[in-house]
Amino acid sequence: MDITEVLRTIPFFASVLTSDQLAALAGQLRLVTFIEGAVLMWQADAGSSMFAIVDGEARVTARDRNGDDVEVAVLRTGDIVGEMSLLTGARRRATVLATSRVTALEIGKEALEPLLAASPGLVHRFAEVMEERQAALDRAYDSAGHWNILGLGREQVATLIGSFFKHRS
Repeated sequence: MDITEVLRTIPFFASVLTSDQLAALAGQLRLVTFIEGAVLMWQADAGSSMFAIVDGEARVTARDRNGDDVEVAVLRTGDIVGEMSLLTGARRRATVLATSRVTALEIGKEALEPLLAASPGLVHRFAEVMEERQAALDRAYDSAGHWNILGLGREQVATLIGSFFKHRS
């Protein structure tokens, strides 16, 4: 499997990183497999990584105000999850459960650190993509802010990313 090519198919990375940056990132990633029923992440857990689904399907649930788990998405090939935790260190906003065997790329903080150190402007580009993704999630799930990126605007998210990676935004 050519991990660089997989990254090129994921808009979150392809719209922000150059070809050289994608190749550098690909060299730092880990391919992981989850059996059906395995939890990729738990809501409210700390996390500093994300996953890009290469193959399989996973169910995303979030606990509502009544304490009930509500399905908010189904992830398939090319989808990502956990980007807010990766970029800001925020706690997980949902639980993700493999509903089939899932193969995913795990992207950890340590994989992005060299790219952000070399190109601090990436912080703002990632913040912009996260803002666009947030708007799409809000439209798709009409969640009245449940998916809201901590209630912050692009510049505030960029500041969070910069602080988490110890770079000036």
